[in-house]
Amino acid sequence: MVGAFVLLIGNLVNQVTIGNSTLDIQLHDTYFVIAHVHLMLYFALLFLAFSAVYFVFPRITGRMMNAPMGYIHFTLTLVSVYLLCWPVPYEGLAGMPRWYMDYSTWVSLDGFSGTNVFVARVMMVLLGAQVVFVVNLVYSAVRGRKSSTRFE
Repeated sequence: MVGAFVLLIGNLVNQVTIGNSTLDIQLHDTYFVIAHVHLMLYFALLFLAFSAVYFVFPRITGRMMNAPMGYIHFTLTLVSVYLLCWPVPYEGLAGMPRWYMDYSTWVSLDGFSGTNVFVARVMMVLLGAQVVFVVNLVYSAVRGRKSSTRFE
């Protein structure tokens, strides 16, 4: 819930920018809107799904999930989500369009070529955080501490 709350508050501040019709016309078909939509819809929903799993898991299995692994998963996911979406609005403000497959002919966007490498590395960290989550699920289902709360 905390991760979804952080994302929602940050995006409410960002909504002031997108709500301005003058900027909306300029940024409509750029990566700026993509960054906003991904943070707002996809990653906020992802954090809500994770909080549901952490809440319901002990009630279904009768075992608690490992808390340190949960904290590592939450921290890595939150930091990597923000690092993943952090450079994208700057690309949008620079005018990088959304619907092109090859940006090599855009001389004005050569400065953002290293951004793809950065985003790929951050994506690997995000995937690694999800591996921690799956390992936590399996480990806790087999060897987790007994829980007193369970659905009957």
